[in-house]
Amino acid sequence: MRRTLAIFCFMVLLSPFSFSQSERISQSTGYVHFAPGVRSPDNMGGMSIGGGGNYRSSIGLGGGVDLSYLAPWRDKGDGIGALSPYLYYSYLKKGSKVEPFLSGGYTLLFRSGTANGINFGGGVHYWFAKKIGLKLEFRDDLFLYTSPHYHFVSFRIGVAFR
Repeated sequence: MRRTLAIFCFMVLLSPFSFSQSERISQSTGYVHFAPGVRSPDNMGGMSIGGGGNYRSSIGLGGGVDLSYLAPWRDKGDGIGALSPYLYYSYLKKGSKVEPFLSGGYTLLFRSGTANGINFGGGVHYWFAKKIGLKLEFRDDLFLYTSPHYHFVSFRIGVAFR
């Protein structure tokens, strides 16, 4: 796992230098999402619903935060909150409708207590119009300080706006 995380961080750090930056733009993006997912190691199915926003500079680097509610399918009232600040990299050429992105950061779970974790993922925004688009994202929230270590792996589907 450490090796995968190190490779992911290395790719994010080098990625601004791999594309031409002459037609790049900065922007803020907000979003809402619904995400079916699974928690491992017990393979319990669940879902996440939430929203957030991020800012991307003209070179593609930025940051953001989202707030989500994670719950099992069988008892949606037995969920937990998740606050996730993250670093963000995306590539959007002026005039393009497709914006791929990578993200990674910290996750704080809360309910009657708290738990710390990390999150990483990536996906794409597809901009239907100038201000609204579709967000598709794979996301893994990993909690190393629980026993056993838990993952909540999800596929986020949402609406993005700028």
